Amino acid sequence: RRLTAWGGLSAPGRLALSHLRQPTGRHRLAIAGLVCAVAMTSGMAILVGSFDTTLRGWIERTFMADLYVSSEGAQSASTQNRIRPETWKALLADPEVVAANVVQALELQLPGGSTLLFGGNPSFMRDQARIAWREAPADDAVWDPARNQGLALASESFSHRFQMHRGDTLILPTPTGPRRLTLAGVFSDYGNERGSLVIQREHFAAWFGDELATSIIAQLRSPDRAAEIRARWKARYPGLAVYTQGHLRSEALRIFRQTFAITDALELIGVAVSVLGLGFTLASLLWERRNDLTTLRALGFRHGEIAWATTLESLVTAGVGVAVGLLASLGLGWLLIHRVNVQTFGWTLETDPPWLWMTGLALAVLAMAALTGWSIGRWGAALPAEREE
Repeated sequence: RRLTAWGGLSAPGRLALSHLRQPTGRHRLAIAGLVCAVAMTSGMAILVGSFDTTLRGWIERTFMADLYVSSEGAQSASTQNRIRPETWKALLADPEVVAANVVQALELQLPGGSTLLFGGNPSFMRDQARIAWREAPADDAVWDPARNQGLALASESFSHRFQMHRGDTLILPTPTGPRRLTLAGVFSDYGNERGSLVIQREHFAAWFGDELATSIIAQLRSPDRAAEIRARWKARYPGLAVYTQGHLRSEALRIFRQTFAITDALELIGVAVSVLGLGFTLASLLWERRNDLTTLRALGFRHGEIAWATTLESLVTAGVGVAVGLLASLGLGWLLIHRVNVQTFGWTLETDPPWLWMTGLALAVLAMAALTGWSIGRWGAALPAEREE
């Protein structure tokens, strides 16, 4: 009905729109395919783009120290490979180290499932990282080792998994007896989906009778000498993995991009298949209209004008599919970020739709639709009329 007002177009334009005033079932199927493909592709792009923005911010806030040390065998979230006390104490005694966080970790079984318990220095976290709080501590007791024996910080995924928030208490099973902990705050963390608890390391060592460290985070007197000190530590302790801040940041981003590379390929394949479906739709329609095309040629239509009419028909069809698909992708992206992702991993992401990428996708689909329409139109313009015996 909206297209009836476009009567001032050229003859090929009016011919193209005449087929769309009362679209066939094939038109509707082609549009539906494009809507699904564009919505899926853009929805996933919104999720990946939001994940990328969130992860970059988290990496920049978290990896602010100069050197990160772990056992050479620790290549994942495992807590099995650890550093002996005499080794990490020697590293902390290095004159170039001005502040450090010795981290201990173990897997803990709670009534609601397994999680990770970390012993560290909360005040180092506060001073050396810009913590993104979901529920910030109400006072400064959690930063003071003399007052934080019964306090813990929890990651957001722990809060979602165990349905616990700031001020809630839990019983922590330890070899020295159960310990009651109160959650002093909840912070955003994207290290693992099982969730984590952070307590003061000295309390961790006393409760579990363990001084083995999982990792060491060191702040240096001269950050520009980080590579030199790393080489010295590696030469002295070959069994340690020592990384600089820049290396960890780049490695984390590389793994992230590698993880989602296959997603990008699948999205583009889906869009390409939908555009091919549009091409097959136009080809079948022109095959059915071959008698009409013969009449148009007899009336003076040139092959190029018939191809232009088919191109416009393809563009309008694709335009409707792209527009509806992009609108649907906003809802799909919100659903993936704020419902599916939170329920699956317990992570809240910063919503950041990649508008430039989505615009490029729309233009690419329209360009492919125009090329497909023109090619099919040129083929259809030369079709012979159907012969009747």
